[in-house]
Amino acid sequence: MIPKEFIKNAVYEKLRTFADTCSHPIVSLYALYQSKFESNYFENQQFYKDYLSEWDHQKSSYFKTFRKSLPILENREWLTRIAIGGAFFGLGILVMHLIGKQRQKHNNSLSTLTVQERKIYALLREGKSNKEISEEFNIGLSTVKSHANNIYSKLKVKSRKELMNLEK
Repeated sequence: MIPKEFIKNAVYEKLRTFADTCSHPIVSLYALYQSKFESNYFENQQFYKDYLSEWDHQKSSYFKTFRKSLPILENREWLTRIAIGGAFFGLGILVMHLIGKQRQKHNNSLSTLTVQERKIYALLREGKSNKEISEEFNIGLSTVKSHANNIYSKLKVKSRKELMNLEK
């Protein structure tokens, strides 16, 4: 003997197939109501989403009532979108916080430079060579190199290129 539940599910499946292929909207909707859509919605979510999409142009009160009776996936999609948006917003805040910390660290590092090192730092940022800096301040080339190395060390950079890429 075939279990009653198995027969009911087979009949409901046939009704959904009929509703999907029917060209008359009200008859199609009636078949879905007969298929006890409330009890199998979660097992056939994609079917109902496609069905509503196919009959999207139907503005009758029957379809409006049917749409409202389904726990439509779009509601969950909005929730997902809101969650993803919140995650990106949080990530943006975190990135801005880290950038602020980096700037603060850089500004704190600049405050560790001596007056002479700050002057040389400004010229290094302008792209001046050691020789040009030496001539501008009337100091020896080795002194400029020493100041430049101190600046690199205090700002935790390894080259002029890194120095140039530091935020002001």
